[in-house]
Amino acid sequence: MSFDAHEDKVMELFNRKVYNVPRNQRRYVWNKDNWRELFDDVMAVVNGVFRSHFIGSIVLKTDPMYNGLPQYSLIDGQQRTITLSIFLASIMFWMKKYGMENDFNGTLPYVIAKDDKNNDIVMVTAENNSSLENIIDAIINLSGDDIKKSYSNIYCRRESS
Repeated sequence: MSFDAHEDKVMELFNRKVYNVPRNQRRYVWNKDNWRELFDDVMAVVNGVFRSHFIGSIVLKTDPMYNGLPQYSLIDGQQRTITLSIFLASIMFWMKKYGMENDFNGTLPYVIAKDDKNNDIVMVTAENNSSLENIIDAIINLSGDDIKKSYSNIYCRRESS
């Protein structure tokens, strides 16, 4: 088996491709410390502290095309890839909350790909867990009233803990 290693920007990772975490990979286990470290790395680039930053290796196995979309199995790097998807979904939630529809729609292609039949396909999925797909679908379909309720529930839970 041979490998082809090359550098890509995160933007290229999330660009009209479909990634699947195979059933034999470990479940999502990252916690607040892992999220904070990755978030701080991303923010350092966003804020100009670094021009670019290596966030780690991602090993992919090329799978057959899926309705015209390149499809890959995530062999290594699934924790980072899923976390970046969660970050994007969270940002999209806030864009919807604050009526930033243009920004929301501009971010959508980094979590949803359109296949040859114009179907929406969540770009990162896990064979043993559909939570990420459900979160992204829910955010996309949220109305203004839903957002107010969601935010209110989140806020109330934080206050009671």
